[in-house]
Amino acid sequence: MKVSFVGYEGKGTWQIRAKQIAPFIKARLDPNLLKPSECDAVILIKRPPENLLRRIQKFNKPIIWDIQDSWFQKKEDGNMSAYEKADIMKWLKDYLDIVKPIHVIATTSVMKKDLNSLGYSSTIINHFHRPNIQINPIREQLKIVGIEGTVMQYGQWPSKLKNICKKKNYVFLENFETSKDKLHTFDAVIAIREHTGYAATNWKSNVKLANAHGSGTPGIFGEEQSYKDTASGFELWASNEDQVLSSLEYLEPYDIRKNISENFIKNKISIEQIAEDYKALIDSL
Repeated sequence: MKVSFVGYEGKGTWQIRAKQIAPFIKARLDPNLLKPSECDAVILIKRPPENLLRRIQKFNKPIIWDIQDSWFQKKEDGNMSAYEKADIMKWLKDYLDIVKPIHVIATTSVMKKDLNSLGYSSTIINHFHRPNIQINPIREQLKIVGIEGTVMQYGQWPSKLKNICKKKNYVFLENFETSKDKLHTFDAVIAIREHTGYAATNWKSNVKLANAHGSGTPGIFGEEQSYKDTASGFELWASNEDQVLSSLEYLEPYDIRKNISENFIKNKISIEQIAEDYKALIDSL
């Protein structure tokens, strides 16, 4: 079956889930479906523009929906990140009824169960680490603590982490340009989300943990389902400042960080592995 990736090119997810994957599975990149005759089905990335969805349906192309974090997450869009289960499930059902996918690519084991409860078949395909990611050399002393992602994900956490680092005489760094490979410069990375609604906790992807694994950077993570699903067993978990502080103190010895790094790398998820998951899914449909 020939497939084309379609969706909004301006999103970072397009880079990861379409542009980087396409060469491995011999798929076309056709974000606006300008060549519908070139494919038998489309892999739709995230929430599509309405005109694109109408075009896909006009040409009667079966949709495999790589849903990712398709719900609204910005205040100006009507933030759904804080929604509890009943509200976000209603949104999901309503939107599935609009998209009408033949199959959904789920981000977590919880999302898969939720999709099943709505009558939709799904396959979990996790995120891989950044291709050609640099390996963390693991320095003798823990000095640099960093975060990466977007500002809206962290909320008040950067100011809290700055205070913790000031007390411990660590350097705190923010990297909100996630395409730039800086994890290897951190002695520890922290990924704890401000939003704790049902979707943020249970449906968000594992991308930050995947990059920590790929680079071998010891980390402290919020207890999100995607992180639990792909955990190596060497992660540290935290939901408040005291837990972050005690976790950082635990990470201070070089031998502990070195052991975590080695085990992270053993459990890394590569782009080749994820491409095989896409191939298997396409072949099964």
